[in-house]
Amino acid sequence: MSSSILADKLAPQHTFNPANKKDLLELKFFRANKKWKTTCPFILTYPYLEIPSMCAELYTDYMMEKLS
Repeated sequence: MSSSILADKLAPQHTFNPANKKDLLELKFFRANKKWKTTCPFILTYPYLEIPSMCAELYTDYMMEKLS
């Protein structure tokens, strides 16, 4: 956990990880509020065009793999 609110705001972006509870809570907040808590914490990766749909698809793929 970060030592301050400022550290959270200055945290570098990272690749969305659907197995990471903190990433899922951030996405849940975005979906409920249509905004990020501070700034978007995730890096957009190819071939996606926007971050919310990228996260949704990565989460869906992750959960489908768990069904196997």
